[in-house]
Amino acid sequence: MDKDYIVFRPSKGVGGALKTVKKIPRGESVLPYFEVASIQKTLATAKKLKAKTLVPFTSIGEHGFIAHIRDCEGNTIGLHQM
Repeated sequence: MDKDYIVFRPSKGVGGALKTVKKIPRGESVLPYFEVASIQKTLATAKKLKAKTLVPFTSIGEHGFIAHIRDCEGNTIGLHQM
């Protein structure tokens, strides 16, 4: 696994990850990832709420799947699904 990738999975509450990246749109310095049950359903909901898909549903091999969205306020977040 990438050394610039930190996963957090608490026993209760929201899990996710942080990853260092070379370039994030709009000069942001952190790209938070949130674990979701279904990226495709989350992307559909995000689209209804006027979010823009930046990286579509993408396999990352044995580590599952990811996607990136930008919300209506300009924040970029990553979605992760095993």
